[in-house]
Amino acid sequence: MKRLKSKHSNNLILYFSSLLLGVVVCSCAKPPDDPTANGASRYLYMSSGMCQAGSNTTFTTLTASNRVIRINLNTGLTDSILADYNSPPATTGDSPVGIAPFDSDNIMVVIERSGARRLEKVPKSAYATRIPFSNDTTSALTNTLLGMVKTPDNGYIISRTNGTAKISSSGLTQVATFMTNNPGGSCGTANNKYAALAATSFGHLFFANSAASNNKIGIIKNSGSTCLGGLAAPSATAFPSAAVFIPGYEQIIVAYAG
Repeated sequence: MKRLKSKHSNNLILYFSSLLLGVVVCSCAKPPDDPTANGASRYLYMSSGMCQAGSNTTFTTLTASNRVIRINLNTGLTDSILADYNSPPATTGDSPVGIAPFDSDNIMVVIERSGARRLEKVPKSAYATRIPFSNDTTSALTNTLLGMVKTPDNGYIISRTNGTAKISSSGLTQVATFMTNNPGGSCGTANNKYAALAATSFGHLFFANSAASNNKIGIIKNSGSTCLGGLAAPSATAFPSAAVFIPGYEQIIVAYAG
């Protein structure tokens, strides 16, 4: 276990955890809904699109199951399929590579498909109508999309193979290139696979680069241009595949696949 402290806070600790599993499950998920006073069910929302799966391999847009599902945490079973990108209105190749919270009734989904990259609002009910949110393939969604994280201002940072972009809470492109694949310093100079992102409560951005010989975790200032620190992965075969920031403890937990 290694620790990385940012300049913002002496208490900001970056934890590295090796993920050694016989089977690697690719998914992105938001925290479960809060339980209500009457004991209603709690849910976990997951997407199963193209993602990092260890040994520097990915499930492609065609081989992933490409669904957004809801799991009932009371039973541990799939409760419903919210969106199936293998059938209309989706097109072959549509792959939900990341999800993030939107509001109490919807989640945000980022879809990768060359020529039709986009963000959609997906209702938290089975097979409901999906609502377009952003499809700026000219400046923001220009390269292979890898994931998404919601920011404290209710916008979204989208990771792609050549950097990241910032989308506002209204779906407009706010910063076409929030962070390049060359943040410099200990954050790296050839980050071509931002497999995971995590936004802090004070606006800074943790990133995980998952590419052979440059596997690392880093933190970028909320301007998107200043490297606050980076740390290489435990080994060349440890590929960071997921990350989550815990505001109450100012800590980030990172999972590795190998």
